Amino acid sequence: MIGAVILVLSACGQPTLGHPSKPGVKVPAELKHFYNQKLTFGSCEGYATTDADAKDFANDTFECARLEVPLDYQNPGGRTAQIALLRVPAKGKQSAPCCSTQAAPASPG
Repeated sequence: MIGAVILVLSACGQPTLGHPSKPGVKVPAELKHFYNQKLTFGSCEGYATTDADAKDFANDTFECARLEVPLDYQNPGGRTAQIALLRVPAKGKQSAPCCSTQAAPASPG
Protein backbone atom coordinates (compact mmCIF):
# COMPACT_ATOMS: atom_id res chain seq x y z
CA MET A 1 0.00 0.00 0.00
CA ILE A 2 1.26 3.44 -0.90
CA GLY A 3 0.29 6.33 1.34
CA ALA A 4 0.26 9.88 0.10
CA VAL A 5 0.52 13.09 2.03
CA ILE A 6 0.56 16.46 0.35
CA LEU A 7 3.03 18.99 1.60
CA VAL A 8 3.09 22.54 0.38
CA LEU A 9 6.65 23.68 -0.12
CA SER A 10 7.83 27.22 -0.48
CA ALA A 11 10.16 27.78 -3.37
CA CYS A 12 13.12 29.28 -1.50
CA GLY A 13 15.57 27.21 -3.47
CA GLN A 14 16.13 23.92 -5.22
CA PRO A 15 15.03 20.96 -3.08
CA THR A 16 17.81 18.75 -1.82
CA LEU A 17 17.51 15.85 0.56
CA GLY A 18 21.16 15.45 1.43
CA HIS A 19 22.10 14.22 4.87
CA PRO A 20 20.83 14.64 8.42
CA SER A 21 21.05 18.18 9.75
CA LYS A 22 23.48 17.35 12.55
CA PRO A 23 27.10 17.80 11.42
CA GLY A 24 29.14 14.63 11.64
CA VAL A 25 26.12 12.29 11.63
CA LYS A 26 26.62 9.52 9.09
CA VAL A 27 23.70 8.14 7.14
CA PRO A 28 23.43 4.38 7.67
CA ALA A 29 24.15 2.49 4.44
CA GLU A 30 20.67 0.99 4.33
CA LEU A 31 19.12 4.51 4.38
CA LYS A 32 21.35 6.12 1.73
CA HIS A 33 18.85 5.25 -1.00
CA PHE A 34 16.28 7.47 0.73
CA TYR A 35 18.66 10.38 1.44
CA ASN A 36 20.10 10.44 -2.07
CA GLN A 37 16.81 10.73 -3.94
CA LYS A 38 16.53 13.42 -6.59
CA LEU A 39 13.17 15.16 -6.59
CA THR A 40 11.84 15.77 -10.08
CA PHE A 41 8.92 18.16 -10.04
CA GLY A 42 6.45 18.16 -12.90
CA SER A 43 2.76 17.98 -13.71
CA CYS A 44 0.42 17.14 -10.84
CA GLU A 45 -1.70 14.92 -13.10
CA GLY A 46 -2.41 11.66 -11.30
CA TYR A 47 -1.78 13.03 -7.79
CA ALA A 48 -5.39 13.86 -6.89
CA THR A 49 -7.36 11.28 -4.91
CA THR A 50 -10.82 12.83 -5.34
CA ASP A 51 -12.68 14.57 -8.17
CA ALA A 52 -12.62 17.83 -6.20
CA ASP A 53 -8.84 17.56 -5.81
CA ALA A 54 -8.43 16.78 -9.52
CA LYS A 55 -9.88 20.19 -10.38
CA ASP A 56 -7.46 21.92 -7.99
CA PHE A 57 -4.46 19.90 -9.17
CA ALA A 58 -5.18 20.86 -12.79
CA ASN A 59 -3.74 24.31 -11.96
CA ASP A 60 -0.62 24.68 -14.13
CA THR A 61 1.17 26.73 -11.46
CA PHE A 62 1.44 23.66 -9.21
CA GLU A 63 4.38 21.27 -9.52
CA CYS A 64 4.39 17.82 -7.91
CA ALA A 65 6.93 15.12 -7.06
CA ARG A 66 7.00 11.93 -5.01
CA LEU A 67 9.42 11.07 -2.20
CA GLU A 68 9.94 7.46 -1.12
CA VAL A 69 10.29 6.83 2.61
CA PRO A 70 10.57 3.63 4.67
CA LEU A 71 7.50 2.76 6.72
CA ASP A 72 9.81 1.50 9.45
CA TYR A 73 13.22 3.17 9.82
CA GLN A 74 14.36 0.19 11.92
CA ASN A 75 13.69 -1.98 8.83
CA PRO A 76 14.57 0.28 5.85
CA GLY A 77 14.66 -2.70 3.47
CA GLY A 78 11.00 -3.38 4.22
CA ARG A 79 7.88 -1.72 2.97
CA THR A 80 7.97 1.89 1.79
CA ALA A 81 5.48 4.67 1.21
CA GLN A 82 5.46 7.60 -1.16
CA ILE A 83 4.86 11.12 0.05
CA ALA A 84 3.41 13.46 -2.55
CA LEU A 85 4.97 16.91 -2.57
CA LEU A 86 3.28 19.95 -4.08
CA ARG A 87 4.91 23.31 -4.61
CA VAL A 88 4.16 26.62 -6.22
CA PRO A 89 7.41 28.07 -7.57
CA ALA A 90 8.23 31.63 -6.57
CA LYS A 91 7.89 34.32 -9.21
CA GLY A 92 10.42 37.05 -9.83
CA LYS A 93 13.96 37.41 -8.63
CA GLN A 94 15.01 36.46 -5.10
CA SER A 95 16.65 39.43 -3.39
CA ALA A 96 17.91 37.73 -0.22
CA PRO A 97 17.91 34.25 1.28
CA CYS A 98 14.47 33.51 2.65
CA CYS A 99 15.03 30.19 4.38
CA SER A 100 17.57 29.46 7.07
CA THR A 101 17.55 27.07 9.97
CA GLN A 102 20.78 28.33 11.50
CA ALA A 103 20.87 31.12 14.04
CA ALA A 104 23.82 33.34 14.79
CA PRO A 105 25.71 32.27 17.95
CA ALA A 106 24.65 35.36 19.90
CA SER A 107 21.04 35.38 18.74
CA PRO A 108 18.23 34.17 21.00
CA GLY A 109 17.12 31.11 19.09
